[in-house]
Amino acid sequence: MAKKKEFIQDYVYDFLKGYTDKEGTLHTTFELEEMGGAEEEAISKADVKRNGAKIVNTLLAMCCKRIGTLEREDFNKSEWLDIIRSLDVGDQDIMLLRLREISKGTEVEADFECPYCGQKLKNIMETSEFEIQQYNGVDKIEFELPRGFVDKEGNTHTKGIIRRPNGLDREILDPIARKNIGRANTLMLTRCIESVEGMKNILDKDVRDLKTRDREYLYNVLKDNQFGIKTVTEVECTECGEEFEGTLNLVNFI
Repeated sequence: MAKKKEFIQDYVYDFLKGYTDKEGTLHTTFELEEMGGAEEEAISKADVKRNGAKIVNTLLAMCCKRIGTLEREDFNKSEWLDIIRSLDVGDQDIMLLRLREISKGTEVEADFECPYCGQKLKNIMETSEFEIQQYNGVDKIEFELPRGFVDKEGNTHTKGIIRRPNGLDREILDPIARKNIGRANTLMLTRCIESVEGMKNILDKDVRDLKTRDREYLYNVLKDNQFGIKTVTEVECTECGEEFEGTLNLVNFI
């Protein structure tokens, strides 16, 4: 009796940036496997489904088999999850998009609401239509604030280094942002500012005391240096004909 041949499909893709391990080796590819019942159950748990970023981290940790030369089976679950969480948000979103494609297909349904007439819209899109911003090669992003941090002695400090948010940042900030976006922004900047010239540590209070002009400046610095899937898209309302910018929620596609 002929033995049934097992179907095996390799799903190997390129990161936009990649993962650098503890030895300094850059891993630029990742391999996925399709979602199944185990993943569906995992993201349906009460503590997971309330946090969109936790859904992303959980799914990617379960469905990513390999990052570069690093095999999932060589790590325990906690270690592998930490690697997934350490990835820049832009790379995570690319992984999530590819996972959607191999698990459910390339056609997605995006929900929008027209800000002019209130009409709820359902747009059918192909994942190939999503615009992708490439990684610019800069990790340590320099900034110079218009106003600056003021220390206890009254000295002003304007220059520093900031990094992009990663998967762990997003998981921590997601439930906070649902309740208080301003608080989430303060915590995000506190976590992502790596250094400020002339100051030892940047505390939560330091970021809270920043003037709005400085905070807006830092938001724009991060936005200008972000890479990954552009989640803002142009939408035309079928009811009133007005055009507006809609935001794609990648988690909803899963």
